[in-house]
Amino acid sequence: AQAFSVTERQLHGSLLNMRRVVSRIYGALFRGSLDWSSNPLVALFFAVEQENGKDGAFYYLQHMVTDQYNLIDYRTANYTADARQAPASLFAIQPSQGEIVFVRPRYTDERYVNQKSILSNVKDPFVPLNVPGLKKIIIPSSLKYELRERLRILGISTSYIYPGLLGVAAEIKSHIFDPIISGRIKSIALRCSVDFDQ
Repeated sequence: AQAFSVTERQLHGSLLNMRRVVSRIYGALFRGSLDWSSNPLVALFFAVEQENGKDGAFYYLQHMVTDQYNLIDYRTANYTADARQAPASLFAIQPSQGEIVFVRPRYTDERYVNQKSILSNVKDPFVPLNVPGLKKIIIPSSLKYELRERLRILGISTSYIYPGLLGVAAEIKSHIFDPIISGRIKSIALRCSVDFDQ
């Protein structure tokens, strides 16, 4: 079993939008999938990433994960028709199989390697997620800035989560522009002239 987590924003986001996003990310169409992380620091980063005056949250649980995504039918959260023909299909590879499965997809991008992505796929995406052991941690909005700074010290920052030029630009924005907008840092502009003729 492996511990992993997802942010509240991801958990309560639009499932239809998630379907499009996941299909772009992993090159497959998973209906009702949620993107989790096996790294709790990454989940914490997503919970405190936005400075929006709202509390953040992330969910966590300990659950088995399979790398054998080719055996799973995303519509049923169970074995595919071909996989059911094998004798080993008498045994479920996960305890809640048939209702929800957790799959580690084949990573095609450094971003998803850094995020330690895991997908959960549910049989019915319109039924609230009910997984034994699912717990929620709420992060007060007043702690978000401090937690982001501590995560940055640990190497979990925007440029790590989103490697590449866009991640670097977002990192610079979070260091310079965001603190000024939020009022944590004041910007003062002075004009000075020196007259050397006197």
